[in-house]
Amino acid sequence: MAATSTIGKIYEDLVGLASEAIETKYIFPGERPNTSKEGTPLTSFLVVNLPTPLENLMVGYKKKVLYTDGIIHVFVKGKSNNTLNVNATGNLVDKVLDAFPYVGKCCSCIRPVVRMRGADEYGYHYATISFDIETKVNAFS
Repeated sequence: MAATSTIGKIYEDLVGLASEAIETKYIFPGERPNTSKEGTPLTSFLVVNLPTPLENLMVGYKKKVLYTDGIIHVFVKGKSNNTLNVNATGNLVDKVLDAFPYVGKCCSCIRPVVRMRGADEYGYHYATISFDIETKVNAFS
């Protein structure tokens, strides 16, 4: 079922961007999955998020043009000694970056910036790709 809310439509485009790099079943909107449970053998996954406010650039008009930032967190399971798997992380980050600039149904994702973040408490290392999001005029009508 297609999203009907503004935020839902933007998340659909973010999943579309991320799916250029990895299968959709390994993409999670909003928050990371609980990978500490048994039977969740994820070697890598992506989390897409909208961490900043949606700013309407056309205030006072019926048209809606929004500007915000997006983030894709790239998680890759560490090596057996919990060190960074440089090649696997680098390859997945490169696949995501290759999708830029991305033009979706309602917005464009441009100007990506990569930051290596380190390890989490579940044995994954992660990088953050932040980028600008600009929506199309009347994309939400």
